[in-house]
Amino acid sequence: MVVERLRDRSVTDRPTFEEGAWGNFILWMGSIADDIQPWGGGSGNFKVRDKQLRQFWIREPILASALYTITIRDAAFSWTIKGDQPRTVKATQDMLHQANLGKGWLDFALKWRLDYLTQDNGAFFEVIRQSEVETSPCLGINHLDAGRCRRTGVDDWPIIYTDRKGKDHKMLPHQVVATSDFPSPIETANGVGLCAVSRMLRMAQLMRDIGIRDRERASGMDSKLLHIIGGVGKQALEQVLEGHKAQQIEQGYQRYSKPIIFTALDPDKPPTVATLDLAPNPEQFTGASYDTVMKWYITLLAMGLGVDYQDLAPLPSRGIGGSQQSLILHQKSKGKGPELFMKTIEHVFNFHGIIPKNVHFEYSEKDIADEIEQAELQKTNAETWKLHVQSRVLTPQSVRNILLDQGLISQEIFDQESAGQPDVTDEVVARDDEPAEKPETKPVTKPLPKEPVPEVPAQAKAVETRRRVGKFDQRERLKWEREMGQDMGKALRKIFNDLKKRILGTKALGLFATHQQEFTAQKQEDIAGLPESQLFWREMFGPTMVEAMAPNARKIALGAAEFNLGLGLPVNMEAVNLEVLDFSRTYMTEWLSKLETTTRDGLRKAIVTWQETGLGERGLPDLIDSIKPMFNDARAANIAATETTRVFDQGNKIAHLNAGVEFEQWQTAMDNDVRDEHQALQGHVFPINEGPRPSDYINCRCDRVPVVNGRAITG
Repeated sequence: MVVERLRDRSVTDRPTFEEGAWGNFILWMGSIADDIQPWGGGSGNFKVRDKQLRQFWIREPILASALYTITIRDAAFSWTIKGDQPRTVKATQDMLHQANLGKGWLDFALKWRLDYLTQDNGAFFEVIRQSEVETSPCLGINHLDAGRCRRTGVDDWPIIYTDRKGKDHKMLPHQVVATSDFPSPIETANGVGLCAVSRMLRMAQLMRDIGIRDRERASGMDSKLLHIIGGVGKQALEQVLEGHKAQQIEQGYQRYSKPIIFTALDPDKPPTVATLDLAPNPEQFTGASYDTVMKWYITLLAMGLGVDYQDLAPLPSRGIGGSQQSLILHQKSKGKGPELFMKTIEHVFNFHGIIPKNVHFEYSEKDIADEIEQAELQKTNAETWKLHVQSRVLTPQSVRNILLDQGLISQEIFDQESAGQPDVTDEVVARDDEPAEKPETKPVTKPLPKEPVPEVPAQAKAVETRRRVGKFDQRERLKWEREMGQDMGKALRKIFNDLKKRILGTKALGLFATHQQEFTAQKQEDIAGLPESQLFWREMFGPTMVEAMAPNARKIALGAAEFNLGLGLPVNMEAVNLEVLDFSRTYMTEWLSKLETTTRDGLRKAIVTWQETGLGERGLPDLIDSIKPMFNDARAANIAATETTRVFDQGNKIAHLNAGVEFEQWQTAMDNDVRDEHQALQGHVFPINEGPRPSDYINCRCDRVPVVNGRAITG
């Protein structure tokens, strides 16, 4: 189901039976010449060159093997997802394991890494989102064939992807991630780089040619040496050669050919011997021994791939380096190719809106040599601090201060240990191949002394419990309200600036009038009709407000469901996710309609009031001042306060219905701000679809908590 949804939203299409698995791939593969297009030029030149690179590297076995070694190693690196919400961590983990339309993470990583190493154009993958909006959640990622991606240099659609049927898809910046190896600083290259195969190309071509020549030299039935003894005629020589070939066929020799020995016809003449080498050794071809050429070729492969020599072959004992150098090179390898690969993937996932902001993707591969070195250093420091504590030069608390200053412990651990509290963490860590689980609380070595608990009157126990449990949702609701208010404020300011330009640029407002009496009834209608501009509402007001509200509404509704899950209700978050999507669509439509109506009415009143005060005397600046309260931070705060309550209450209801709750109990915030009518509702139980709801009121902070087995679930 999930994979089908991803395929529907992906720009890639599936091959038909007639098209076959390879499509037209073989056609252009077979037409490529051996000479490879020089680097540079327009996008067409880069495209031709990349096709030729794909054809070349698979024909040079040593290069292909080196690419295989690096690609499978990097694709197999382990990674983790960290976050404080178990369901979000698991959802992110599942999304990555459904990469490439369900084929999985390894399939994605192998293809991406191979394109990255072999294509100057780089490696690309599609970000499949829930909708076309930039802030829309990512549903999955899908590798795109680099040969079908064209860099445009246009900010609005930097990549054009051509599918199997030849249809072009303009990819928005948030729909595609484009990377390249060693990107060129040339502006017109649009990010095209110089891939590993390009960096090694000339030497790889030489080794390919040597391999072909050696194969031809060792193969076949043609003789490689000709020994002539004495003088012999041409006809006799040809007869000997043909006879020798026939003998080779008869004896079944296909690769090895015995040398030809021909004796002189006249035994009285002293023998003379001449040898003609029909297939010279590689030294005559390269000017160096094959062993030396191979060593330097592997050295170049290692340099081009950003790895060490011993990653591709055993390190030679002489010439290039010894065992000690091998150890040093291994310890330095962390900052080269593998580390750059991991940092590239981490940066893309964490900072390009692919995974939620409250989780973090990171690779868990470690450099063993570096860890050993760090462990030895920490061990030495620990022994030094121990001596200082034993000699009373430092106290344990002073050592904690040093550890905090050096970044060896976090502020949370410092605070907990300094106060004698247990080491508790709410962070959830999920490895790529393990389920996401919340870690257990680690108890302290010595139990803390219990402080006396004051007696609470029986009639106040329910209230006190509600206060204690209510801290989470009230605190979170206030946080969400602030965040929504900030987004609303930015959106309203953007709309106000646009509207100001429209007002100052329209003649319908009588820019050239000097006295109010000069205005006709038609002009007054034009002025009052400014809020009716469909262009303004359709292209500016609506999209801007929806872009600001939609992510906040979804976050708050899901947060309410998470809160109920924390209370112990059997909430199915996957089903709730779908219900929240349906609720969000209906809610956004109704909310925007009401907001647009109130804003239109406010603009009309402001314009009419401005007219009545004397247009010619006060002018347009006064009109702009009169409509400004419709778009200020105070209104943004009022919208946020009201809508946070409404969305949170509806998220509560969705979670309760999902968990099978039939009744809810009204709970107030139990403070001086509670309305009198809500104070009277305290403790009343209603069927889940009946009775008043907090969302019916403005700035209400009451809740309807679930009732299970006759008891209100408050924590």
